[in-house]
Amino acid sequence: MAPRTVTFPLRSSDPGFKRLRTVRVKKAGLQLTLEPELGENLTTALTFVVAMGVSPHGSPFGYDLSLFQGGRRAARLRVSGRCRRTGGLVTCSRRRARVG
Repeated sequence: MAPRTVTFPLRSSDPGFKRLRTVRVKKAGLQLTLEPELGENLTTALTFVVAMGVSPHGSPFGYDLSLFQGGRRAARLRVSGRCRRTGGLVTCSRRRARVG
């Protein structure tokens, strides 16, 4: 799948700061919700919520989040695994998780 880039302004002087809002990115069965918290002059926090549809046969998932600041990568998180649904219970196992 092609990567999706979402840009969040961090300071009140950055373009788009006053129009900052929650963004949802959906690819296949995976949905990522990005929720910025605004202070008076700065974005004070950015929350990532990952949700996905799960089948009884198992649903593989994977995501690669890269955070850039000033054109340089500040952080990266890569996760992959599989989730299974049994009745009302969902269990997930991670195959790989890498930070860096």
